[in-house]
Amino acid sequence: MRITAISVSLLALVLLVATSCYSQSVSSHQQQVEEHSRKAQEYLRENKPDLAVPEFKAIVALEPNNADARGNLGVLLSFQGAYAEAIPQLREARLAIWKMRSQSSRNKRFALRQAWN
Repeated sequence: MRITAISVSLLALVLLVATSCYSQSVSSHQQQVEEHSRKAQEYLRENKPDLAVPEFKAIVALEPNNADARGNLGVLLSFQGAYAEAIPQLREARLAIWKMRSQSSRNKRFALRQAWN
């Protein structure tokens, strides 16, 4: 009986630590994205698009479905004449937007169905 209580306590402690680490990781991830986004916007305001490109690439690495970052990256790369790099970014941005819109439409249809039932 005592071993079971110790095991349960130990398991609860492990879960508490894991949950804490996970929430810190999510927070850290979001902070990284926000920091790269802030820097990219700052570089664009300062008319330094060459410095904004690595920031948008970092955002895309952290969030591959970030349509804004991919779209901005694609546009900047095309301005630099790097069309082979720009086109896939622009396609992925368009696809991410399409996915968001279709998901939103599905959610609206589901909500309407729920309202009628």
